[in-house]
Amino acid sequence: MMQSEARHVVSADYFLKLLDDPDFQTKFILMHLSRSYDRSIKRILNIAERELGLELDSHERISVARKLRMRLDMLEYERKVERRGNLWRLR
Repeated sequence: MMQSEARHVVSADYFLKLLDDPDFQTKFILMHLSRSYDRSIKRILNIAERELGLELDSHERISVARKLRMRLDMLEYERKVERRGNLWRLR
């Protein structure tokens, strides 16, 4: 298997985890939020693309952003993060 093919398979695995694995979503979000500054969902999604080697089209970005938003809402309910407008930070 060529390196680019291997990277594509790994990226697909991470993409599916971002869509379907709530534990992975929670760990990823909490790892990339901070108490000292706020982040938008778009910024978190950009970090995911860069760190996980994803190349998402617009429909995939929308799907992942929705999942991240739902997970952030749950984390806000659990009082782990706080929301300020469209920005999020750790509590």
